Amino acid sequence: MLRVQDGDSFIMIHEGEERTVRLFAIDAPESNQPFGAEAHRFLEAAIGGKRVLLNVRDTDQYNRLVAEVRVSEDGPILNRQLVEEGLAWWYGSRRPGTRGEYRALERAAREAGRGLWQDPNPVPPWEFRRGHRRE
Repeated sequence: MLRVQDGDSFIMIHEGEERTVRLFAIDAPESNQPFGAEAHRFLEAAIGGKRVLLNVRDTDQYNRLVAEVRVSEDGPILNRQLVEEGLAWWYGSRRPGTRGEYRALERAAREAGRGLWQDPNPVPPWEFRRGHRRE
């Protein structure tokens, strides 16, 4: 892993070339949103300076690898941990097949008031980005 870009993406060497990896099925707050810095720090602490294991699920329109990420073979999937900690939204409408587990993790984080769910009206990053494009 070379560097974390934000709470849901990082740059690494993959098969001999520098590639951006986007975490599958989640969307973390933007850096200038509440809990954006916390999501970035969480991902940095989890993977900083470490080799990671990818379960590549797709390549997106920006040629990023879209993957579930672990630090070890039997370690937790970081994508799920970010949702569980309230540091990312489940991005299920764009990722069929994730509805059950990711939705349940988000619901539990929301009900417990973890992370971004402390805010009574958190703004999803996709809405935040759309609003910033209009300004």
